[in-house]
Amino acid sequence: QGLRQAAELCCSKAHYLQGKLAEAGLAPVYSGEFFHEFVTRCPVEPEKLLRPLAEKGYLGGLPLPDGGLLW
Repeated sequence: QGLRQAAELCCSKAHYLQGKLAEAGLAPVYSGEFFHEFVTRCPVEPEKLLRPLAEKGYLGGLPLPDGGLLW
């Protein structure tokens, strides 16, 4: 039961984050289903976004070679 609850929370929070990032201009790359990881486009150089997040204590996405971010 605990593992199921953890998985459901992880999935719902990932979908929530994807929606909020899309509102902020980081559109999803793929429209298919996902569990807890997803890729967004990044309208600026990823480091310009990730550095200020890190300075405030937030873990940002993983930069990808094509300029996208894996969250």
